Amino acid sequence: MGLSALSLVMILGLPLGWMWSRGWADRAALAQLQSHDPAVRRQGAQLAARAEAPAAWRCMAALLSAGGAESGSAPAEPDPGVREAYVYALGRSGVAGYFPVIAGVIRTDAHPYVRQTAWLAAARLDPERFRALAAALPPGDEPADRIGRGAAWVELGDPRGAPDLLRWAVEGDAQQRKTASLALSRGVAPLLEAVGRWPRSQRVAEEEPWSPELVAEVARRCAGLDLAALADDTRPHVRRAALVRRNVSRLNAARARLTRLLWTQ
Repeated sequence: MGLSALSLVMILGLPLGWMWSRGWADRAALAQLQSHDPAVRRQGAQLAARAEAPAAWRCMAALLSAGGAESGSAPAEPDPGVREAYVYALGRSGVAGYFPVIAGVIRTDAHPYVRQTAWLAAARLDPERFRALAAALPPGDEPADRIGRGAAWVELGDPRGAPDLLRWAVEGDAQQRKTASLALSRGVAPLLEAVGRWPRSQRVAEEEPWSPELVAEVARRCAGLDLAALADDTRPHVRRAALVRRNVSRLNAARARLTRLLWTQ
């Protein structure tokens, strides 16, 4: 029995629909970036972080590059929450050419949470240049900078950032504790699980900060391990797992778009 007409249209239309949706996302994000409302500009950045949006990426990079401390003028994007969203989106773009923009944010942005996000974006865009930048800029005392650097290191499978994350997962404010705990969940917990050292009774959701008791227990268990060697041994497996998670996420997103398309007809 042959394919139904609807099935054939769906199969043949997926590539074209995918290409159209990519272009739509870029245009929609770019339009939102022109809004006078900071909340709408953040929405544009969030859309650009989830989709292929080269025009929106270029726009955000230009806005982050213009102004700043080195030029002696105010940033082109005045809202720090929007700048943080821009930095996050560029970090997710995968375009290493945006690294100098992100490095400029780290060096000049006055808002600590923007710099915190920029450290992680830098590591994602270009690990080698991130390492050089981290070596050139001594860690300061600002918790957000320490958390950002720590999260960036563990993102690369380098556990040298764990001590700062463990500290601020307890001593930070609510948002700092949440951010540090998320980085620990993604970068340190898998290492302990790989060698059977994760506390079996502990189940934590990524969006929740760790309890002080869990932080203390994880710190105690980490102290008896060579985390750097463990990270080297497990890195290939972590990369393969990350690829699977990314592909599953893309398939789920494509399925959601197709469902919306079919049910809005």
